[in-house]
Amino acid sequence: MTPTDLLALRNRVHDSVLLDWLDLEQLLPARPCHIETDVLRRHWQCTQPTVSRRIGRLWEAGLLDFRSGGGLYRIRRLGRSISDTHAPLINEIPCAAMDLTL
Repeated sequence: MTPTDLLALRNRVHDSVLLDWLDLEQLLPARPCHIETDVLRRHWQCTQPTVSRRIGRLWEAGLLDFRSGGGLYRIRRLGRSISDTHAPLINEIPCAAMDLTL
């Protein structure tokens, strides 16, 4: 994602979440990868529950796909998902077939 992409999300994602995304983008190696929870705790200078909340907010915003366990996060994707495009959802497409009766 580019800075322009991040700025475009400001109307629906808190700035702190976008900054966490940018921070992880610079911190993590190429994905998929993993990072220890303790590394994030020291990097962000916070507690483990706070790391968990921050990672959770990224996931809720659709900017992160991960698995956790064993004291680390397995990062599968950092950024918007491929399916998160500007194409309308199927239920947003007007369709006359919905007016049909059987």
